[in-house]
Amino acid sequence: MLKSLKDFLYVIIGLIVTIMVAIDVWYLYIVFVAPEKVISTTFEVGIQELKDADNTQFYFMEVELWDNAFEVKFNYMLDENQTDNFSQGLQYIYDDELIFGFTHNDITCELDSDRTSGILGWKKEYYNCQNSCALTGTNFYNYMSYDDYSTSLKSTNPIDLDTVFKIQIGDELYGMKFKGTDTPKDNNTLIAKDVRIYHNIWTKDKFHSEYYIYDVNYLVYNLYQSVKSLPAGTNKAVVFEFGNLFNYYEYDENTKQYTEKCSIDKAEKLTIDVKSYYSIKVKVNEGNLQKATDSLFNSYLGNTGYNETGDITTDDYFVGRTIKDLTWRDFDFIKVDDNNYALKLKEDFINNFEQYSSKLYLSVCINKDELNNIDINFVGFTSDNGLNNFNIYECYTIETIGNEIIKTNVNYQEVLYV
Repeated sequence: MLKSLKDFLYVIIGLIVTIMVAIDVWYLYIVFVAPEKVISTTFEVGIQELKDADNTQFYFMEVELWDNAFEVKFNYMLDENQTDNFSQGLQYIYDDELIFGFTHNDITCELDSDRTSGILGWKKEYYNCQNSCALTGTNFYNYMSYDDYSTSLKSTNPIDLDTVFKIQIGDELYGMKFKGTDTPKDNNTLIAKDVRIYHNIWTKDKFHSEYYIYDVNYLVYNLYQSVKSLPAGTNKAVVFEFGNLFNYYEYDENTKQYTEKCSIDKAEKLTIDVKSYYSIKVKVNEGNLQKATDSLFNSYLGNTGYNETGDITTDDYFVGRTIKDLTWRDFDFIKVDDNNYALKLKEDFINNFEQYSSKLYLSVCINKDELNNIDINFVGFTSDNGLNNFNIYECYTIETIGNEIIKTNVNYQEVLYV
């Protein structure tokens, strides 16, 4: 019995060893003998067309440039029926130039290789750490609309790495999303190589290389760099090449599923050559964006009534003047006692908008329900609240009492604290 068990174990061990040797031989064959293959795929994204009665057509992307603003609009299919579309828009407002910075993304760090060197045998570890393209010194808004911005809303589902755009490529429906953490690590995306992040001679040195993440800000940055070289008055469709910026998923009408294109067997020696060509509607304007109605989104700085020009087109006193909506998020909290707080207008708001105070009217709405949720009791405004620097159209609180929302006017000049 014991001999039979030993024989059985010898057979199992022999099979395991044989399989491991076979895997090693197969791997070495791929590395040193198998020919390298190149997969070349081209995606061309042009005019989109709804399957509605009018065969409505539109561009997947539109961009507009002013001296102080850059806008990027994404129009895509609402669902797989392709009978209606939806839109998300990005608006960047700045003083002189759209500036980008970088935010380190620790989550995407991964061990690339390690080696032992030095007389003490300490390790040098190399990491690939990707950095996400981020904005600095810029006012940014993400809008959405179901009716081409006749109704312009701030997005409830902002564009991020999980966003999937439903678009047509040829006659087929695809899902498209930014590569994100799948971004290739090569010289095209390299920011910095072998940056020391930790040092202890008795243990190890740690290094990492930093790469861009292919996300929506990376796309906007490259679009901006290209479009700003075009002359004012440009208003036409332009074809842009984006390379391997996106992942694509082909939709199967029968299974109702999306399948990734260009997915590969990592056990093969493959090089992927992906090209993406997008036909984008581009308009370059002269001067500054000054009115919400001139925007792709009928909004400026989140305000659909913005009009810096001060033009008055009717006898209604407030028509033609800008009314900007403010909430408690536009104020700093000044503690009075316990959980009682007074509000003071943020310095950033004053610095950005005081120059327009002669044309700007503020509508201040303090939602007491929201403040109660964060254990803050609103008791009024500070004596130096900053509101005196502006024209106040209205100032009020709202709160839910019973089943009703109660609106109460507040005199910001009489209710003074601190």
